[in-house]
Amino acid sequence: MRHLCVVTAIRQVFHSRLDRGSRKEPCGASWSNRLARYMSSPAIASRLSENQGARTAAVRRSNGGLMKKPTKRSDVPPRNKDNNKRRLGNDITPEVVGELLKTVTYKGSPKHKRNPGIFNLEPFNGVRGDATLCDDHANFQPADMAKIPGLIQRGLKAGLIGSNLWTIGENGWIFECRLTNAAQNEYHGYPVRPTEAIAEPVYRRFKAWAEAAGDAADKQAAENCAALYGFR
Repeated sequence: MRHLCVVTAIRQVFHSRLDRGSRKEPCGASWSNRLARYMSSPAIASRLSENQGARTAAVRRSNGGLMKKPTKRSDVPPRNKDNNKRRLGNDITPEVVGELLKTVTYKGSPKHKRNPGIFNLEPFNGVRGDATLCDDHANFQPADMAKIPGLIQRGLKAGLIGSNLWTIGENGWIFECRLTNAAQNEYHGYPVRPTEAIAEPVYRRFKAWAEAAGDAADKQAAENCAALYGFR
């Protein structure tokens, strides 16, 4: 029930903003600084600092001491129709972020895997249409599954919350997370094309947060995203 209340609260804030015709992003640095103060509070910082340090160290070890460079974009099928209703929410409170950090869960979708079996998922027998594929398009492999909790945490801390959730991988790929099971606050994810309208707002907000409050891995992810998607 608490999960449903959190999701409902986010949607109410988000849609009330849209109803008033608000489309402007809040000042990235100001919003990020307010969230950073909340995230640096003793209770939150103690819960996140150990995981954050381990994530940075793991990235460096896996790349011989160097941060991961962006991978070349593979051929991604064009989207049949861009969903222009997707928006980042405004006025995402630190309390909402903190609650989502405790409740969001992930379960993979075979629709967004070229080879679902290697991810321990059932075969997908439907029509994928223009669906993007984590393994085929963003080079997200079974070994990367262990990174998912950190990626979810990164996106939430950066305030990438709105009609859906988003995060950015070490190699620069933006992943969109869509709610699958509201009762369990469970999401599945997939890569966002460089041509999709939502990509740049997600990058801009993430970059502002990474510069204000992120660690070395977050800043590198922002740089890799800019290179991969062609943002300036």
